[in-house]
This record gives sequence, structure tokens and C-alpha cells, in this order.
Amino acid sequence: METPAPINLLWIAPEKGPAGLFMKSLRELPGAPAMTTAASLKDALKLIPQETFHAALLSLDLPGISAAEAAAKLAVAAPSLPLFILAEPSREEEAVAALEKGARHYFVPRDGNAGIFLRLLRHVVSANAAGEDISLTIKKLAGVNQELYKFAQELGNAHEKLRKDEIVKTERLSTASHQMRTPLTSIHGYISMLLEGHIGTLNEKQTTFLSRVRMGAERLHRLLNDLLDLAKIESESLKMAKQWTDPAEWLEQEVIFFKPQAEARKIDLSLQIKGPLEKVYCDPDWIKEAVSNLISNAIKYNRENGRIVVGAERAGDFLLIRVEDTGIGIDTADLGGIFEPFYNVRKSRQQKQDSTGLGLSLVKKITESHGGSVGVQSEPGKGSCFSMRIPAGEKGAETA
Repeated sequence: METPAPINLLWIAPEKGPAGLFMKSLRELPGAPAMTTAASLKDALKLIPQETFHAALLSLDLPGISAAEAAAKLAVAAPSLPLFILAEPSREEEAVAALEKGARHYFVPRDGNAGIFLRLLRHVVSANAAGEDISLTIKKLAGVNQELYKFAQELGNAHEKLRKDEIVKTERLSTASHQMRTPLTSIHGYISMLLEGHIGTLNEKQTTFLSRVRMGAERLHRLLNDLLDLAKIESESLKMAKQWTDPAEWLEQEVIFFKPQAEARKIDLSLQIKGPLEKVYCDPDWIKEAVSNLISNAIKYNRENGRIVVGAERAGDFLLIRVEDTGIGIDTADLGGIFEPFYNVRKSRQQKQDSTGLGLSLVKKITESHGGSVGVQSEPGKGSCFSMRIPAGEKGAETA
């Protein structure tokens, strides 16, 4: 394995506090950069002509001057020197202001992520020294995006293991949401700047790669929302806003909402209600979320000129909702685990990369939280029928 080129990092930050702790973590890593410290901007400006630095890191806590002012002065003194801003989540606006004045990147230090910063630092220094084009930035963003995806998968597994400890699980997911939102915001910001041409004109290949990275970031955002929804549903502290509702009314609303998406793929989407339906005592927002997931999947995994029927009828003391499609279907071996989070579905359904793997799990949790149950029937190549059974009438009120 090729030994990484040595890096000399100008560290413009107090040696105590969060910046000092992060410096200590960075120094303990194998292949850590050489670090020359400057406690003030004045000291840093004296050091720049005396030594060769490959990058500089600037703290928001520099005495007597804002990060934006310091970045502007460093940009004049060393225009080719990549400047990182060491930021806290609550101070991202200050970091962005410094980016507008000449800083290249900002990084939010957390326990255990010094290695990620070191990798990012090496990529930036390498690209800066070799004069590499925008494609290197795209690869870097894709790598960070993939790392976030792996983290999200690990978070999902941890979520299941902590099923019996609701308080700890909710705290973990809340913390993780903040950890994920910060880098996702950075990724989305960089991608937008590149696609809008702020850094230079992109060729067709670069635009294609960036669009794929953006799709991945958006998918992670949906994944994060689904994870938080699961946490809310399973939390004992969640108070559902249950009320008497007319299922025919909100089923019709959902079908109307998804009509344009279905028509765009030449899919016939219809609603079939058998007989009068009793009112249902439920939280309409959560129930509509479950039905929405089923219809969305039916469109996603259907074929052109296919058909989707959203049906509803009374079945004893229950409201039975069915979403039946003529799509690709599901293998029999997968039916038993299809409602589990991140279940690894085989073959064609696995090819739909925009799926978070949590939609059907949400459907199950929402339905069970209303005292109901879910089911599925499917035949590969012919289609699937997903069902929700929700207590109706007085039966529904008893489950409140």
C-alpha cells in the first residue's frame, strides 16, 4: 500500500476546549498530519511565509476576530491554501459566513470522527496539489454519502436491538438525527453549488455523477424521516390524535393524490368501496401515511400499463383496506420478512434503489398501534395484494 504523502497542517485555534480535544484525537491517529499551532490570526500570518503548509484549520473561537474576517485575511495572505472551519452544530451560520469569505470547507467534530476528517483532509490536499478537477470532489462526496448510508443501516440495526428499552432507543435516534443532518446539509449545499455552476461549468458526465450523489442524499433524508417515524410510533410517550373519521373520504384523497404519479407511468389507479363503511376511530394522519406507503410501493414496483386497485370493505368488526397491483410480485421466501425493517428482499424489488427499506415496517407499526394487523399475498410476475385490518365502529373505540 502506498504511504500517504506527509501533510503539514496550520492549526489556528486555542489549544484548550473542544478544538484542543479534537487536535488531541487527530494527533493520536496513524498517519496524523504534522501540526503547527497558532493561538491567534496574527501568529498564523507570521508563520505562513516561514513554512510550507498544505492546509489550515480555523476555530470559530479565535479571540478578537470573527471566523469570516479571519478567513478573508487568510484568503489574501495565502489564496491557494485550503482552509477548513472547525464548527459546532449550533454555529453553522458562522461557518457558512466564513465559506463566503474564502474558506473551502467546514467540519463538525464529534467523538470518533477525527479519522473522517483526516481522510477528507488528505483528499483536499491531494486535489489542491495536483490541480485535479471537479470530478475528485464528486468522488469525495460520493464516498461520504456511502459512509452515511452504512451508518444509517447500523442505526437501523441498533434500533431493533433496543426495542425493549424505549427511552434509550429514542435518545439514540434523536442524537443520530443531528449527527446525520449536519453532513447531509453540507453534502446538499456542495452539490447545489456545483450544479448551479458556482465553481465552474460542469460537463455532462460530471452533472450525471452529481445528480446521483444528490439522489443518494435525498434517499438518506427519507431514511432518516422513516427512522424517526418508527421511533415515534414505538414510543410510549406518543399521544395519537385519534378521532372518528370517514375512511371513504381519506381513501379517496389518497387515490386522487397519487393519480398523477400513476398516470405518468401509464398505470390505472382506481378506488373500489364495497357497501357502506363504518367510521373508524383512528389518527387519520398516521393511517393515511400507511395507506400512502402501500400505494407508493404499488406504483414503484408496477409495470407500464399496469393496474392498481385500492379497495375497502367492512369485514366483521374491522375495516379491511386492500392495495392490489399487477406489478413484479414478491418471492414466497420473502413474504415472511417483508414487514421487517431493512429486510433484504431478493431479485427485482431489490433493484429499486430509492427505497429506504422501512416503508412496510412503518405500515405494520402504524396498523398495530391501532389494534389492527397487516397481510400480504403475492405471486412473482403477476402482482401483490397488501392488506390492513383496522378495528371499526365500537370495536375501534375499545382499542383507544
